[in-house]
Amino acid sequence: MRVWVLSMAVWLAGCASGPATLPEDMSPPAAECRWEQQLAGAEANEPVVAALEAQGFTIRDTNSDLGLVSAERTRVIYGYHRYYDPWPYGGWYGFYGLGSRHYMGGGIGLGFGTSVGGSAQRQERVSVVADGEWVQVSRDVRVVDIDGVTRESYTASDADFCRELRTTIDAERARESP
Repeated sequence: MRVWVLSMAVWLAGCASGPATLPEDMSPPAAECRWEQQLAGAEANEPVVAALEAQGFTIRDTNSDLGLVSAERTRVIYGYHRYYDPWPYGGWYGFYGLGSRHYMGGGIGLGFGTSVGGSAQRQERVSVVADGEWVQVSRDVRVVDIDGVTRESYTASDADFCRELRTTIDAERARESP
């Protein structure tokens, strides 16, 4: 009896253990997301805030002591339905049946339906840090389903985004300087 209980405990412990963290797509930021620039504090935050707002981001937090600006933007992804929906846009359905417990009967049903509900959201979060020597940009993207479940999450600090942001920041600095 003890051997059986011990073997079940070991088996259940093996089922309960798993990885400490889930796998993530943690690709390193592109080289264009870090550049040398003599900006710090409020001098850095003003053009960064203006550049991010020009690209449709909402500023969430700023810290002039650290030279940090955090922003995010959200857009709806139409047609991105839950993974367990068998037919996301609609389709034919039907059923048939024969008999019951107390009487005999039969029937066939046929219909057409569509999926009704909300859509997923794509959330982009950007942080820009200017420490007086370097400016560094990090960007993360999450796709959140209508149920609030994160379906995709990845680092999106790519060269195109960082180049465009740097160009916008430089243009804002040139516009603000007398």
